[in-house]
Amino acid sequence: MISIIIPAHNEEANLKYLVPYLEEITKEKKVEIIVVLSATNSDNSVQIPCSLATTFVICEQSGRAIQMNCGAAQAKGDYLVFLHADVKPPVDFIDNIKETLNSYYDAGFFSYKFDKENFLLRINASFTAKDGLFTGGGDQCLFIKKLFF
Repeated sequence: MISIIIPAHNEEANLKYLVPYLEEITKEKKVEIIVVLSATNSDNSVQIPCSLATTFVICEQSGRAIQMNCGAAQAKGDYLVFLHADVKPPVDFIDNIKETLNSYYDAGFFSYKFDKENFLLRINASFTAKDGLFTGGGDQCLFIKKLFF
């Protein structure tokens, strides 16, 4: 099973789109979705309609790392996927993750592109697809075997 963990703080607008999208593209797969809201979350994220595959959790503390750990502690999956609330992963990203983790890799990340046509954003995104000194992105979708987390 794969556990998708989404740490969020006042991300209602993004979660209203992301949660149904994830539920739709993963409905035929063994996936659970855990949205971990910060302790100081003040929007209505927890009231977003969702299926039984999605759980909303309110973390006792705030902070992305704390929320990621909170979600990981509750995850039932063998693989953990940490996803930003403002990201739209490709339709086949679960298959890509399984393929990578079954190919002797213990972790990985997705490069990304922005949905706005901007020269500087294109340059930034291009660095996330390469190994090297200036590779600084990819944190929008990280994945790792739970055993190694």
